[in-house]
Amino acid sequence: MVYGLNSFFTPEETQLKRSLYALSLSISLLLPSFSSLAAEEVALKEEVANVPNFPKEKLPLKKVALSSVNVRVGVHLERLTLISGEGNTEKKVLAGVMAGAFSLLGAGRGTDFAEKEPLEDHLTSADAQKIADDIAKLITDAVSANGLELVPPEQITPTPAYAAVEGESKITTDTENVKGNMFKPSYFFGYQQVPVLGYKFRKKQTIFFGVPSDNASTRVREASGVPLTLAWSVSVVNDRKVMRIRELSLSCYGQGPGPLSDGDDKIWATVAVDPDTLSVPSGESHQNLAYWATLSPKVSTATHSMMKRMTEKFASVSP
Repeated sequence: MVYGLNSFFTPEETQLKRSLYALSLSISLLLPSFSSLAAEEVALKEEVANVPNFPKEKLPLKKVALSSVNVRVGVHLERLTLISGEGNTEKKVLAGVMAGAFSLLGAGRGTDFAEKEPLEDHLTSADAQKIADDIAKLITDAVSANGLELVPPEQITPTPAYAAVEGESKITTDTENVKGNMFKPSYFFGYQQVPVLGYKFRKKQTIFFGVPSDNASTRVREASGVPLTLAWSVSVVNDRKVMRIRELSLSCYGQGPGPLSDGDDKIWATVAVDPDTLSVPSGESHQNLAYWATLSPKVSTATHSMMKRMTEKFASVSP
């Protein structure tokens, strides 16, 4: 005779076990949702936190201006092999012939004869501009959503003071080599550096000694009459496996009291997202806009969190 499991339990016990099993199954089905929610939380890091020393007479913050919005949109390029890009077959053959010929002659060993892969084949300036404009809107929305009045960029960028700021008014290109290791691959990124909202694209300043300062902030602050300016840097790349944020940072600049009152505006606070923590699956570069549409909500959440952190910091020291 074969006995079932239920033969050893009363009907009440059997029903209780079924209820407990159903409850445990429901919890197990919910666990992925809780995990995904946890994964969506944005971890922020503060690099400079000098807010408690900010001039109290300029608080509370009510009105701010953007002094810089640097946006870089990039894609991974097969720089040496020209793996992709239509119309490049003849160039690849010629590069191979040249390399072979020079090797036979005992010259040119290690010389790169492959023509560099055109960035426009994989990321057009028009697509980069669309992504950058979207990023600029996410930033301005985040500022306003946190209760601050933002001076319209069109009131700042045409001024003679801002015209004197160094930077690029048109799209430029750049590259970046990201060295890998046995666990991480190496990447060669090509970038479109995109000016937005009428602001110039400005190279990052390198600070060797002293307190970081920014002359663009000084000009913007004086032209707009605000106590604080916001400088944003955003870098998004498609490495053909994921589209990810390589940089997302916010720096707050203003004039300081005492020894910090002279010269260009000083940095009071920075907040950033760790590189590559925001990403979505991607693939071929011809779908950059589609991948960005999936990634942009995460960037929106991050920019709102960053502005919330900054406004709370300054509110905590208001008189």
